[in-house]
Amino acid sequence: MIKKNIHKSKFVSQLVRFTNVHVYKPMSLTEGVEPKYGLTLLIPKNDKKEVKRFNEVFQCVKNENLVFFKGCKKILGGLRDGDTEIDSPEFSGYYFLNVSSPETPGVIDEDLCPIFNPDEVYNGCYGRASLTFYPFTAKGSYGIAAHLHNLQKLKDGERFSDILIHDELNPEE
Repeated sequence: MIKKNIHKSKFVSQLVRFTNVHVYKPMSLTEGVEPKYGLTLLIPKNDKKEVKRFNEVFQCVKNENLVFFKGCKKILGGLRDGDTEIDSPEFSGYYFLNVSSPETPGVIDEDLCPIFNPDEVYNGCYGRASLTFYPFTAKGSYGIAAHLHNLQKLKDGERFSDILIHDELNPEE
């Protein structure tokens, strides 16, 4: 559930890697939960500038929503550590963030032309993501989630398989 009078922050990433790509057909890992479009963004740990930008937007949303988070002991969200949370070589050396949307995101190539072929945007390619970060509450927990708007594929990368990440929370859009 999203409360009224909350502050959101729009954000466009720099070059990140895509995995768990479900931007042409929605999916759900939890029975009874409405399927959503989405993917996991992999942010290289050595890209200090991009990691800082992500952390700053999370802190901004937190600071702008102090009333919403009043009394919370723990606020969920933020970049997660692929080296400690996921047992997979594809996540090694990356932070990761799951992003989703109930609506189909726009997907374009580096020349800003729409990509209609789902085989062109795959697990392992690189690009940018347009997001909105917002506070949420679900199942008694509070956090900051990311709504996916658009993707821009910028370059190919080595393909790898889905490593589906089940979040304990699935905030309602």
